[in-house]
Amino acid sequence: MTARSQFTFAILALIVIACTSFAQVSRRNSRCKIDDGEMKTPKFRIGRSYEAPSTVGGGPPMTVVHVSVDPKNINGDDLIRVASKLERKFCNDERLFLVFFDDAAYIKHVYVSVDPGFKAAEESKRGYFYVDRKTAEKYVTYSTVRNYLRNPEKSVTLQLGPPLKR
Repeated sequence: MTARSQFTFAILALIVIACTSFAQVSRRNSRCKIDDGEMKTPKFRIGRSYEAPSTVGGGPPMTVVHVSVDPKNINGDDLIRVASKLERKFCNDERLFLVFFDDAAYIKHVYVSVDPGFKAAEESKRGYFYVDRKTAEKYVTYSTVRNYLRNPEKSVTLQLGPPLKR
C-alpha cells in the first residue's frame, strides 16, 4: 500500500468509527420515558443494545437488546411484563428483539463462537421477545430450562399479536 492509500484508509476508518459512535449515542438518547409505577415488573437489567440487519425479507434493521432476568422470573407472565416495559422504553424502534438471559454476566457483550465465554453465554439464554410495529407481529418465547437453543421441547411461545401470514 502506498502512503496515500494508507492515509485514505485511515480517514475512512475514522469516519466509520465516528458514525458508529454517533449512532450508539443517538440510540441511547432515543429511548422513551416511561412511568415506572405503571406495572409491577420483576427486576431486570439491560445490557448491550445494538442494531442488527434483518434476517427476514430484507426488511428494516431491528434493535437487539440483551436483558437479564432472575431465573425464578422466567415464566410467561413475568417475561411479558418485562417485555411490555421495554417495548415502551424503546418506543422509537420499528422492530425490537429482546434476548433474555438468566445471568447478568453475559448481557454486556455480543459473543461469537470463538469467544471463550460463548458456550456459557448460550447456556444462559432463556428466550426472546419480538415486536414489529409495522406488521403488529409480537411474541414471547422462552424455555423452562437453561440453554434455550438445545432444549426446543422445553420452549413455550406466547403469541401476543396477530400471527404473521407468510
